[in-house]
Amino acid sequence: MVSSNTALSAEEYAIAMAELQIRGMTTEYILRTDESIAECIALAIHLRAQKDRTAGDIRQIFRKLHDIKGQGGTFDYHLITASGAIACNIVRERPSLSDEALVVLEKCIQAMQTVLQRRITGNGGENGKKLVEKLSLLAKPHLRADPK
Repeated sequence: MVSSNTALSAEEYAIAMAELQIRGMTTEYILRTDESIAECIALAIHLRAQKDRTAGDIRQIFRKLHDIKGQGGTFDYHLITASGAIACNIVRERPSLSDEALVVLEKCIQAMQTVLQRRITGNGGENGKKLVEKLSLLAKPHLRADPK
């Protein structure tokens, strides 16, 4: 017989079950995002091999990066969201992509991969801040000016 001191209330049980579901969803997110990042790496390799990088190829990597970026915050991977946002801004609505912009794009993808592999949640502290600042600085020359 379980004593009343160790029994869970209905509310405690519901919270415990919700936490268990969230852990399962987080594991699924990590696996799915790892696959998506691998696809982005493959797309970047494809882009690198192309002399004429088409808008269709660029849109394909944008869509994948946008999905990764959008899901990061939900699972407390804010550095993935930040790196993904920078990457998305590099390729958003581009008819072409320079070699230099592609290098920065690849650095953003590598950053997302490292964050995921090391399970760096939250904003990554001071190192995370420096990472985002560095990627932003590298990306700045490759961002489109907003039309007024």
